Amino acid sequence: MKKFLILFFMLGIFSFTSCSDDDDAAPTQTSIVDTWVLTAVSPPVIDLQCPQPSTITFTANGTASWELYAANNDCVLEDSEGAWEKKSDNNYTIYIPNLQAVNGTIDFDGSDSFTFTTNISEVKVNAVLSFDRQL
Repeated sequence: MKKFLILFFMLGIFSFTSCSDDDDAAPTQTSIVDTWVLTAVSPPVIDLQCPQPSTITFTANGTASWELYAANNDCVLEDSEGAWEKKSDNNYTIYIPNLQAVNGTIDFDGSDSFTFTTNISEVKVNAVLSFDRQL
């Protein structure tokens, strides 16, 4: 009987000192401050099939710089400067070339990609821009 009491006591101690599963989980990136590659635009109003990647760099001071290469513009560089602002959890205002500042939501997919979803009122369409972290 003593052996069973000791066994139950030991099981109780181990159950209170077990490790949490989330200790080993990698932190999820939730900041856009970095350089990102534009990988897709939906609806496909920009043809990204160029040898050079189109990128946007977000800085910690709220500025953004685009380098856009579009096949429907003979892959000629269109660069522009703008700004970005985090409004709340996943709501942002981002300057998009030729559209000025647009509001939308950012959804991170892990730490190396995100989508920006917005309603572009000038053309009355919902747009989704997908980005991967530039390596």
